[in-house]
Amino acid sequence: MVVNGLDEYISTKCQQCVKNNPICGVPGVSYVLDGCSFTKHIIQQTSWVFGGQWKEIKQATENFVKSLLSEGCELIFVMPHWPDALTPTNLHNIRMGLDFVAANKRLPSIDFYHTPPGAYFFISQVVKECGVEVICSVSDFEFEVAAWAKVKKCTGIISNNNEFIALNGVGFYRLSSLDLLKHTIDSVERHVLMKNLGLKPHHLPVLSCIMGNSLVPPMLLQAFHKKLQAGMRTGKHNPVLDIMPRLCMYVRPQTTQHIMLARTALGDESQAAFLEAIVARYSLTDVSEAWQPSMNTAGGHNSQVAPIIISLNSLINAFNYVNELFITNDDTFISKKKKKKKK
Repeated sequence: MVVNGLDEYISTKCQQCVKNNPICGVPGVSYVLDGCSFTKHIIQQTSWVFGGQWKEIKQATENFVKSLLSEGCELIFVMPHWPDALTPTNLHNIRMGLDFVAANKRLPSIDFYHTPPGAYFFISQVVKECGVEVICSVSDFEFEVAAWAKVKKCTGIISNNNEFIALNGVGFYRLSSLDLLKHTIDSVERHVLMKNLGLKPHHLPVLSCIMGNSLVPPMLLQAFHKKLQAGMRTGKHNPVLDIMPRLCMYVRPQTTQHIMLARTALGDESQAAFLEAIVARYSLTDVSEAWQPSMNTAGGHNSQVAPIIISLNSLINAFNYVNELFITNDDTFISKKKKKKKK
């Protein structure tokens, strides 16, 4: 989940906040690599629709990581804790993708993209073999990525998830913009973005909450956003773009701010404490040099055991699914139909 409308606002209203940088301009540059964004970035470069191109994925991962290390920077890889197992949505996308291949003899668009079961664990092991420190998330993935970047005093986070822009205090570098031939990568400068909005960088966590993010879903804010659209002409683009100036008016430094926002944005004043906790999370206020991820919400699995459990469950799901498929002469996957036994 990303901050609703933030990428669209940056690309259309505040392109000046995007800065092109050398990957490693000075000694001591270090990055935390978002394992979720990285996995999708790598797999989309392969024949991902077939879901089992492990040799191809391994080679792409090694080439990327080694090229980045050759720039002279240090890397920390944080992988997500959730199982990348086959879900009904993934199964639907797989079938749609394979049907597209059968009909068109080429790979479909990323609309049918799915992460192959076991991919997070597999890629994290390849990254580890390249000599990079690998950390497994325990509970709150985005928060932990940002927290590790702050604790390790890294230059920033390399990711395609704009939620890291709202997680204040660490630099954000777009993975999609990384150019290993030109040795450059784009960053989003928070102070330039917030100056464009007439706010300060420390206001960004609050703004992201009333825009809509992973913890305050846009669905909960529909009535609030619709109210702000009153008297405005809106196009087919994200409505947040039109109401951004009005949203910024609600971001004021006052002691009753969370109560006011809970009442106006969420329609329930009792949600003030919940909103305050989310803002504190985005502000990284609880992160110090002694910070360690909480084990309480991790289902009892520590960071060493979790990847193993994820991989076994994912592989079992993968084998069960592959058992229902076979390859025809034209190298196209087709669902196997079970023959009915004659009585």
